[in-house]
Order: sequence, then C-alpha cells, then structure tokens
Amino acid sequence: MDMTKRVEFAVELMKKLNFPSDAIGFFKLIESGYWLSGPYAEELQKMQADYMAGAIEKQPALERLVAIGAEAQIPHRSLHEVFYLNAAAELYEKYKERGIDEQIFYDSMSDLKWKLMECRELRGVWGNDTFGWSHGFFIMDRFALGRLQFEEREHNNDDYTFGGITLKNGDPVLNMHIPSAGPFPRELRYASYRKAYEFYPDIRVGGKYLPIRCSSWLLNPDHDKYLDPNSNIVDFLHDFDVFESGWDELPGDLWRVFGHHISKPVDELPTDTSLRRNYVRLMKEVGKAGWGRGLILFDGEKIVNNKRGE
Repeated sequence: MDMTKRVEFAVELMKKLNFPSDAIGFFKLIESGYWLSGPYAEELQKMQADYMAGAIEKQPALERLVAIGAEAQIPHRSLHEVFYLNAAAELYEKYKERGIDEQIFYDSMSDLKWKLMECRELRGVWGNDTFGWSHGFFIMDRFALGRLQFEEREHNNDDYTFGGITLKNGDPVLNMHIPSAGPFPRELRYASYRKAYEFYPDIRVGGKYLPIRCSSWLLNPDHDKYLDPNSNIVDFLHDFDVFESGWDELPGDLWRVFGHHISKPVDELPTDTSLRRNYVRLMKEVGKAGWGRGLILFDGEKIVNNKRGE
C-alpha cells in the first residue's frame, strides 16, 4: 500500500478516535518529516511494508525505531505510536477480507488512544510506552469487543472444576484485558461477554460455556475489604471465581491508580478520589500490591460460577 494512503488513513483514524488535537498535530509533523520525507523515509516506508507483510518481526522493527529516535533526538515512543497508526490502513483491509464488523476494528484501534494517554501521563510525551503490546492487535490475535479486550489462549493452570464441568490444563480459554478507557459498569462488561460468546463460538467447556480468564490487580480479593462495595471494581471482582491470588512488592500495577504520582512515597500520594484514598490505606496496612487470577463461565447471557449466584 502506498505510504501516502497509510498516512492519510492514520490521520483520519486519529480524528475518529478523538485523539487530542495537540497529539494529532505532533504526529502529523512526524509523518511529514520522517515517513513521507527526510533521511529515514525510505527505510521507514520499507520497514512499515515489511511489518504488515510479516517479513519483519515486531522486535527488530521497534528496536530500530528506538535507534532512530536516539539519532534524530525525537521520542522513540512517539515513533512507536506513529508506526502502529500507519499500519492501521492495511489492518482495516484485513478486517474487511475476514468479514469482521467495522466497529470491532475501531474498538480495537481505540487501544492506541488508551496507550497514548497512558504514555502522556507516565512519560510526559505523546506516544506508546508498551513497546510490543499493540502488536497483538495488528496480527489479529487480540480484539476489542465493546469495552473489553480478548485473545484466545490455553488454560495454563490446574484443572478447574465447577458443577461437574472441568476446564483442563491446556484447554482453550479466552484471556481478557481491561483497557484504561474509563468506567466499566456491569452493563458494559456483560455486553462485551455476549459479544465474545458470539465472536468465539469454538471456545466452549461443558458444551455451552465460554471460559473467560483474567489475571489483574483488579481481581485482588482484598478489594472486598478495602474498596467501596458499590464500586465497579468490586462488582467486576464478583464476576469471577478467583482461584489464585497473591501480593507483589510495591508499586506493582498501581500506576493505574496513581498515574505519574506512583513514584512518590505513600504518604505523598494523592487522595483526591475514593479509590486513591482507599488504596493509600491498603498500601499502608498491607505494604504490598495485590493481584488475582479468576475464571468466568458464561452461557451467553449469564455467569454461572460467580459469587452473585446467577
């Protein structure tokens, strides 16, 4: 695909996904000065084409962008984001070829916005700080189905049994991620579960249940003790049968709660929201960052193995 078409699609995609205007302007300058012209244009254009053709792996491509960033004195995280934005035009065509709904494409590409905002919060630059995370979307291994993101994996824990149904080690399971896209109330989560049930018809246990696995700080069982029982986080926790949990040394994933403040001592962390206040209390009392790993068995309408007894 012609590089100009890639760039034009990238600019329109940023607008459709409501990228901040400052970010759009900055990335347009990078497009003009690096991908469309300048001393690196030919190399970047070839690397872009090779990446989407599967002729180059993500690691050497992204490492070369780090090197170019250092040579040109431009944030390599910004180059990472533009690299993925420029890949979106061909990805869009692949979605069409596979007959995947256009909305799933745009929901999946929204992850580039969430990574953009995380990078701005944590690094102070418009870019993508996750290095190869976005790659999963571009090889069509991971999809956003509404509010949540999913990818097919194998159950790599002990056999899980509930009500006579057994998910064995090595059985297919749907792995779930929660992007930093704002609130995730029950109605949005269940809409995503239903979409996943339709999108992955071949992943079933017991003949009719979709097994959904998640490993996250959000599934820390102690949230029942420390957080508002009416919060979305606690409600999300109760979607799952948490079969494993533990604690990591601080800060763990708690940058998701405190953003760039996470490097501060606990006594100096902001307490401007109830979540932050409760987490400061948890950190003072426990001194570690919790996590959990759980499973949902979803029959297309309801969860059959959670604490709510649906």
